[in-house]
Formats: sequence, structure tokens, C-alpha cells
Amino acid sequence: VVTCLRSADLAAATDAPPITITAAIPATDPAQSVVNTATVTPELTPDPVPENNTDSVTNDVTRSADLAIDKSHSGAVDYLGNVTFTLAVTNLGPSTSEGVTVTDTLPAGLTPISAAGAGPDSVWNCAVTGQAVSCELASAGPGSILAVGAAEAIIVTAQVGAEAVPQVVNSATVTATTPDPNPANNTDSDAVNVAAVVDLSIQKSHTGEFLVGSQGTFNLQVSNAGPTQDPGPITVVDTLPVGLQFVSATGTGWSCAEASQLVTCTSAEPLAIGVAAAPISVVVDVLPAAYPQAVNSATVSSAATDTDPQNNTDSDTVTVTARVDISVTKTGSITLDRVATWNISVANGGPSSTVGPTTVTDSLPVGLQFVSASGDGWACSEANNTVTCTYANLIPAGSSAGLTLVSRVTAAAGTVIVNVANAQTPAAVESASANCAADAATCGQGSVRVPSAASPLALTGSEVARLLLLAFGLLCAGAWVLWSSAGSHPARRWFRRQVQG
Repeated sequence: VVTCLRSADLAAATDAPPITITAAIPATDPAQSVVNTATVTPELTPDPVPENNTDSVTNDVTRSADLAIDKSHSGAVDYLGNVTFTLAVTNLGPSTSEGVTVTDTLPAGLTPISAAGAGPDSVWNCAVTGQAVSCELASAGPGSILAVGAAEAIIVTAQVGAEAVPQVVNSATVTATTPDPNPANNTDSDAVNVAAVVDLSIQKSHTGEFLVGSQGTFNLQVSNAGPTQDPGPITVVDTLPVGLQFVSATGTGWSCAEASQLVTCTSAEPLAIGVAAAPISVVVDVLPAAYPQAVNSATVSSAATDTDPQNNTDSDTVTVTARVDISVTKTGSITLDRVATWNISVANGGPSSTVGPTTVTDSLPVGLQFVSASGDGWACSEANNTVTCTYANLIPAGSSAGLTLVSRVTAAAGTVIVNVANAQTPAAVESASANCAADAATCGQGSVRVPSAASPLALTGSEVARLLLLAFGLLCAGAWVLWSSAGSHPARRWFRRQVQG
């Protein structure tokens, strides 16, 4: 009962100031209509019309409970492991809440194991049907009503499957028979990151011939045997060996770059179970240093746990071939003091560069005596009148390397001298016409005539046969023939004459 007393007089036809009364409705009160009556009573002055001294108002009292739910989990979550969710329900008022129910439908990748209220004094009755978890506040006793400010938790445990990788989102919703003024906080979601478990593998192969001076292509294929998808990114590193020079690397969905012989390709796309990624094509220039064999390895990796790292690396061994069409040209001249100078040139017509040292051997026959041999890049030696010169540098296709051989002519007039120069280089196979040691005529011959006093001394050189290189080959050049005509003129006069050729 609220009593208000006014001591001041109230003039006729005048309203007194209003009185405001605030009353609290208990949170447990049911929804109902409430009649409130107020009465005014004069203390001294009689009231001629007492019928209007009382008035009533009817108010409809409603119930309202703002329920909120919070869903969370703790700890790392792995494939085939368990995840435990905590669902906390709170009543923010103003009324107590009745008929409270929580539903949690687990998504694919999560298989429910159990659901129960937290703690020994649980007020929840939970049931699991398929993927659906449903918990109701106890139907009898004090737990049937969730008091204002009270919070009750539910524990839901589920097993993690492959479909949960790399992330699964689980939502839960709370409802009640008591009206909720704020339904926005009645649902909450929890995103769970699940570590992937995969078996990535890589296969490396090549296409076509690897020929020195041309390009070769490697093919890289990445696959995932599971048991989960790989969410990415996935990285492939291809280590190019010496002799293989990067040209390009491409593949649908792959981003590739090269630095210091390392080709790195990355894909941000997930790779499903039992699926192969788009192939990567790596194109290289084949250099002489790759001969005769090159081993190229590539490795695949990702942030996922790999159950079999042994198949994350694969190597491809390629046989590197070289084909070289070379020729040897031998020309020369002779001075009045019977010194012969040979100019020997080894030319490479390609298509490949030579892949190793080139050696020229010239066995000087009887009638020629070694004086010297030299040339830029050549290292020469002589033993028992056999001259050996080695060119350590490579001879690119379309290029040549030359040297000079000087010998003294000691043969008597009328002597026929055949001088053969042989060239050897790795990866060369001799052509049928190049065996000059067996048949000097196939290389052509040069000749010199040592005449009587009235005739000139002449020397001509000839081009030698050509050679297609695939294993080891011989190159040859040159022949001299010395002979005389009848006469008794002195030699000094002959040496003063013109030398031709």
C-alpha cells in the first residue's frame, strides 16, 4: 500500500501535481492482467461526490527473458581426433525463462559422440539423433526454470572426419517458451581449424631427347592419396643440375619462379583426396656441361602432416646426347730452307657444341721432322715425331679452333710422304669416310714437287672429310708428295725460285 499526503490546500477547480508510483514485477510472475486502484480522501473538507474519489487501471503483465548462447572449444583439433564443444546458455532477464531447449546440428566432418550437461548437478536432458543434438532444461524441480542471471553449460563431444579439413563451423541455437526480446544472440557459431593429414607424392619425367644445344622438357605431377584433402598452399621445388639452364615453368593453377637453379612453383588451391594437380612443365636449355647424363630432382611439400614423406621427392635421369658435324682443314707452305708450316683448323658445323676436349694427333712420317706446334687455347707436345695437341675449350656450333704445326722437310727427292692429322673428341662416332689412317686418299692429298734447278717447289693443301659426332671420331688432313725431275742444276738456285701453293 502506497500512501501519499498533501498538506497544502487545493483550490477549487485546480489539479494537484501528479503522483508517479513505480512498482517491480517479480521475475517469476506469470503473464497476467493486473488491476491497480487508487483512492483520494479529504482530511477536513467534506466531499459532496465521493463516487469519483476512486479510480482503477488494468495492466497486462508479460514475461520476457533474453537468452544468450556462447559456443566454444579449446585445444588443437586433428583428423580422427575428438573435439569438445562447450555451449553456455545465460538468462539476461528480466523474467525467468521456461521451456529452454538447445539444438546443435553438427555439420559434415563431425560425428557426435555424446552430449550432457556440465557438472554433476546438470539440469539438462540431452539426446543425440543422427547429426542432431538436442538438450532440454529439466522438466521438473527447480531446474525447470532458468533464473535471471543464471548460466548453464552443455558439453558436446564429436569425432573429426576428413570433411572437416581444413575448417568446420558448428552452430547451436537456444529457444524457450518464454518470449525473448533479443533473438539475435540466440545462435552462436564456432569455427574449428582441423590439421590436414595427407600423402602427397610427386612424379617427375621428361619428354623427348635432351640434345646439347637444344631444349628439353620435364613434367612434374603432384598427387594426394589422402586421407584428407590438402587445403594448400602446395609448393614444388625443382633443383636443376649443372648443364640445364632454366627457360620456363608453367602449369594451370601454379605460380612459378626461378632463382639460382631452383624452380619454385606454388598452388593456393586445395588438393582433394585421390586427385592429381595440374601438371607442371619445366623447359630447360641443354648445355654441354650436362653431357652425358643429368639427374633432375623435385620435391613437393605443404603445411599439412604427410604420412609418407618418402614419396615427396622424385628424380629423373636423362641421357644427354651431342651431335656435332666437324671438319678439319689442313693447308701449308714451305720456305726456301725446307721448313713446312701446316695450318690445321677444326670446325664445328653443329647442331651441338662439343662436350669435351678436342685432341689433334699428327704422326709425322719419315721425311718430316717436328719443329713446333701451337695455337690459341691449344696445348701441344711431341714424342717420337708424333704431335699431340689438345684444345680444352668447347667448340660451339658454327665455330672453329686452329693451330699451326711447323716441321722440317728431310726427305730426299722422289719420296712420297703421306701426312695424316686425326682429331678426337668425346661423344663422337666416326663416319665411314673419315678413317684417314686406313685410307689417306679419302681425305685428299697435298703434294710438293722438289724439282731440278729449273722447276719450282710447290705445296698444296686439301680439305679433309667431315665427321658426324656421336661417340668418338677421327678427323684427318693433308698429304704431301715430294718428287724430282731429271737435271743437275744446283739446289741453291732452286731455293731462290718462287715457291708456289
